[in-house]
Amino acid sequence: MKTEMVMPQMGESVAEATVQKWHKAIGDKVKKDEPILDIATDKVDSEIPAPETGVLVEIRATEGETVPVKTVIAIIETDEAAAQDAIKSGSPSTAPKQQQQESPAKSQNGSQPAPAQPAAQPKPAERPESLQASGEVTEMVMPQMGESIAEATILKWHKKVGDRVEKDETILEISTDKVDSEIPSPASGTILELLANKGDTVAVKTPIARIGTPAGGSAKPASPAAPVQQSEAAAPAAAQRSRQTAAPAAVESSSVSGVPHAYGDKFFSPLVRNVAAQHGLSAVELANIPGSGAHGRVTKDDVLRYLEHRGSAPAPQAQAPASARSEAPAPRLQYNEDGVRIEPMDNMRKRIAKHMVDSKRISPHVYSTAEVDVTNIAKWRAKNQSAFTQRMGYKLSFTPFFLEAAVKALVQFPYVNASIDGDNIILKRDINLGCAVALGTSGLIVPVIKNADRLSFAGIADALMDLATRARNKQLKPDEIQGGTFTVTNPGIFGDIIGNPIINQ
Repeated sequence: MKTEMVMPQMGESVAEATVQKWHKAIGDKVKKDEPILDIATDKVDSEIPAPETGVLVEIRATEGETVPVKTVIAIIETDEAAAQDAIKSGSPSTAPKQQQQESPAKSQNGSQPAPAQPAAQPKPAERPESLQASGEVTEMVMPQMGESIAEATILKWHKKVGDRVEKDETILEISTDKVDSEIPSPASGTILELLANKGDTVAVKTPIARIGTPAGGSAKPASPAAPVQQSEAAAPAAAQRSRQTAAPAAVESSSVSGVPHAYGDKFFSPLVRNVAAQHGLSAVELANIPGSGAHGRVTKDDVLRYLEHRGSAPAPQAQAPASARSEAPAPRLQYNEDGVRIEPMDNMRKRIAKHMVDSKRISPHVYSTAEVDVTNIAKWRAKNQSAFTQRMGYKLSFTPFFLEAAVKALVQFPYVNASIDGDNIILKRDINLGCAVALGTSGLIVPVIKNADRLSFAGIADALMDLATRARNKQLKPDEIQGGTFTVTNPGIFGDIIGNPIINQ
């Protein structure tokens, strides 16, 4: 049976994600919950597990491609025999990839690359700019996303002319001066015409699309062509992956205990630590690998390149004694002749910056600081630290105390556990605490402790430790980073006396 793998929604405000790396290629066997690809959103980088055990028979999104959430990105066949038949028969989902993978090798051997030619032929016909209607037509207008909103900009169309849509299915994304939003289809049918293009700014209540039944029947021929086009587009990336000497699939987070998150002034991502643990790299050896990432950060590709030339023994510079932490060289940045260095921001950093600026613009920020004597808390923590660590398996920090205090305050003052929607105040019954977790140089994420008011102190501490650990290991589920009603951040870990955060919204 074929199982569709869709792009997960990594947060209620996340509309799309970028495919960073496929760990598997067409024809590879996968196990349920085994990491199959890496994705990046504006909030988090994450490893995505396979939804079922089977064989990967189709990849619909290439590396570097940005895909809307809930879009099918891969097909897994749970029946191995059926998967092999599909691959051998050269179905549209697999044949172009295989033939394009084989073509470069045959060319290098001097034989004809003819097998690749048939794969390039079944290209979909270009979709018409409009279709003649047969019967009733529904005009879709630009919605008004608030009484003060007069216009909106089209960010992306998820459908093209000739595509079949269902009522309430997301059809496009728009942006206003207050919110970015996915807009659903007002009716089921076929898109007959798009009246506004991507990037157009359109007045509210202006028609932007026509939906109905095309003359001469439904536009079914256009539907199967799309997967073929996606399949062909995915072929170069799949071929490249088949030629790489990639590391095995990522291991569980428990296997990276020997590689720390950081060494000296270098931070190692969970993905890098996974690869290092698989190949027995020490922290010293890892720190000596030249990093190509932002601020000299070591990436997975850096480690793989190092391993290719490492041979059976570690490189000489990696044999420094464990005590020589200060000897790990700081990354030397390269500057141009004007003494500057320009680094493009990654997707997460850009989106975080945008959300922070938007938050300051949308909501008035008022700060008030009070001094609290926490001597008794510090004494209690010191007295019970050993017993707590023995029972729970980790040390007790001060953060759970602040979280419990916030919960008690929100119970006492429910209007603080609320949000504003136009002229309405939305009071929330549940207290869902968002807790900011730093991911080193990779950004920041806010996992949510659901129903924190129903948890004991130990329950809050345990939930915080679990979410923070899985956040750093890219193991959070989509519903664990959404639904927050109040957010707590703790800049005190950096030695700050007072921090003025920006509202997370």
